Amino acid sequence: MGKVVVFGNQKGGCGKTTLAITLACGLTEQGYKVLMVDADPQGSVMSWAIRVDENNQDPLPDTEKHDNVLIDQALKRARERYDVTIVDLGSNLGFGGDTIQKMLLKTLREADFVFIPVGPSPVDVDASEAFVDVLRDLWERRDEKIPAANFVINGVRKGTTLGKEIAEVLEDVYQLPVFDTKVDSREAYKSAFMTGTSVFKSKQNDVIENAMAFVNEAKEVMGL
Repeated sequence: MGKVVVFGNQKGGCGKTTLAITLACGLTEQGYKVLMVDADPQGSVMSWAIRVDENNQDPLPDTEKHDNVLIDQALKRARERYDVTIVDLGSNLGFGGDTIQKMLLKTLREADFVFIPVGPSPVDVDASEAFVDVLRDLWERRDEKIPAANFVINGVRKGTTLGKEIAEVLEDVYQLPVFDTKVDSREAYKSAFMTGTSVFKSKQNDVIENAMAFVNEAKEVMGL
């Protein structure tokens, strides 16, 4: 059976879509069969996918759009066909109407892992509380399998210690593990999104090394 990992946070602009695409492309490059599920009403993943050049022969993950309450059934089917299914949640999920709330809970109940992207600032740390509260409420009410949650610090400037400092605060405040790998803030991610490629096609080796370190740590967390 395949694994389901969800990228989510109430805070917009923390890099959910960027990290989801990076993980999906990195795993695909390594030979895993990967599906990306766009559960964001803004359709960010699909915006990336439609930019993919039809002549591109590079391995890329499959993509699907699911932003309704039947998403849990779609994820169950995906487990049968894919090694890893990666879900990109919208930043407003769980804080809108009943349909959005149901979709969020069904997605999280089907997940094996939840990765919570956080920018390197105290504002992002505080803004993560609402999403963590949703997870904690889910954990408290469930007797069956619950998803494991990890923070991923994204958008760190090279040569600074802020990422390490934010990691310590996150662990102290939320009592949840934080990825050792801090994902750098680089223009290569924006370029990859705009051109429908992956950051692993960058000509900057340090960008690729940092991105692959994130992918490999995610593999360890997921037991791949």
